[in-house]
Amino acid sequence: VEKTRGLPKALNRLLAHLDEKQHDYEKAVIAIVHSNCEKLALEIKERILQKHPFKEVLLSSMGPVMGTYAGEGGIGVAF
Repeated sequence: VEKTRGLPKALNRLLAHLDEKQHDYEKAVIAIVHSNCEKLALEIKERILQKHPFKEVLLSSMGPVMGTYAGEGGIGVAF
């Protein structure tokens, strides 16, 4: 786990992390959660799927605990 500042850098780092793992993503599921920013979550989904064809993508809003810490506009990705 590492820190990056700004959405473009964070997204680029996420994509690089997926490249480094070299996992069989066609058999994997990825979850993207958002805190009141579905449009951004959909954009991130498209960027990820351009390079890594996951078997399934789950898209959801964050629960209250996660949303409290992430704040409005927060994004979470798990795979």
